Amino acid sequence: YDSSTERRAPLFGYLSRAGVAESGLESLLSVTKTKSRKSSAQDWLRQAANLERNKLWAHAEKAYLKGADRANALVMGGKRLYFEAKEAKDAAATGRLLHLAAVALLQGAAAQPEGAAADRLRSSAAQVWCEAAVTAPTPRSAAKSFYTKAAELLRD
Repeated sequence: YDSSTERRAPLFGYLSRAGVAESGLESLLSVTKTKSRKSSAQDWLRQAANLERNKLWAHAEKAYLKGADRANALVMGGKRLYFEAKEAKDAAATGRLLHLAAVALLQGAAAQPEGAAADRLRSSAAQVWCEAAVTAPTPRSAAKSFYTKAAELLRD
């Protein structure tokens, strides 16, 4: 309806006669229909970095995916899951989300070039697994499994 001049002409005529609508004001509006171009991968990556700085992990994750940066998308997914775990109501959900966060961080580290950033991500994954072992109401064998995974990461 809004894009068809013919369809909105009767309503515009009525509002114009009532003194409510005027023609030609589009150029004065701050929000107008623009000839937008399709966002490039660089645009998405720039937006993702901005969202990451503002700690909007879920949005940053999506923007990194649209910018074709799988490694950073995994890291943002890990951070998102970690903070979702912090807000979870029960301990079982917290443990599950922490485990998933650690896996996402580890996958993000594997997708990064070797170096300090990948090492920091592996260390973060180990810390999250340790936190999962402490937080989750799991049997001792499951907690031991979390600690074992963390030890393997730190050893490597």
